[in-house]
Amino acid sequence: MRAYSTLEQICAWANELSGAYLDLPFGPDVYTYKVGGRIFIFIHINFEPLLFTLKCDPDDSIALRLEYPQIIPGYHLNKRHWISLKEGSGLPEGLVKSLITESYYLVVDKLPRVERNKILKTTGS
Repeated sequence: MRAYSTLEQICAWANELSGAYLDLPFGPDVYTYKVGGRIFIFIHINFEPLLFTLKCDPDDSIALRLEYPQIIPGYHLNKRHWISLKEGSGLPEGLVKSLITESYYLVVDKLPRVERNKILKTTGS
């Protein structure tokens, strides 16, 4: 079970998702990944260790925080709907990648139907 550890991995996983793109609306210290103009990842690159925040289903958020002490309520965001993870926290790589994907789909599901269908059509989902 490998643990994720780098900004490059996180960005690579986000870039694999259809329609996802990097944006810097808060300046160069906070990378955001968006889909359909909405954020699904905040990456605080000036934190040591790196901190990134993902959208999460509220029930899953509670369960994840209980199971993994490395997962904390979302930094400066709604604590019910966002979780934060620190780089190198020892979480399994597969879990982190699936949390990124889940965050993406939570945002895609809230997009207008036409836009959502366009994005999902390109992914084959």
